[in-house]
Amino acid sequence: RGPAGVEGGRLLRAVGPVYPGARVVSSKLNALVDEIANLSLLEVSDLNWALKKPLNIPGAPMMSPGMMMAAMPAAAAEDVPQKMTFEVTLAKFDDTKKIALIKEIGNIITGL
Repeated sequence: RGPAGVEGGRLLRAVGPVYPGARVVSSKLNALVDEIANLSLLEVSDLNWALKKPLNIPGAPMMSPGMMMAAMPAAAAEDVPQKMTFEVTLAKFDDTKKIALIKEIGNIITGL
C-alpha cells in the first residue's frame, strides 16, 4: 500500500509508484490525468483553448524563460544612456592647415 491522505473526509491512497515527495491525489484526479495523458496533440490544443475562458487565461502566448533571457540584453542596452559629448584631441596636424582644419571641424560638428 502507498501513503494515505484525507480529502473531504475520505481516505485516499496513492495510485501507481510512490516516490519521496509524491502527493496523494484522489482517484478522480488520477483518472483525469490518465485521460489527459492519452490525448492526441490536437486534442491537447483543443483542451488548452477550451480551458482559457473558464480559467481566465489571456489569449496571448506566454514567453518561455529562454525567450525572456534572450530578450533581456536588448532591453538592458536600451536602458544605457548614449554618450552625447566627446573629447577630441588632435595628436598631429599640419600647422599651415590649422585654420582650414578648425573650419572643417566646425562644419562637421554643429554647435561649436
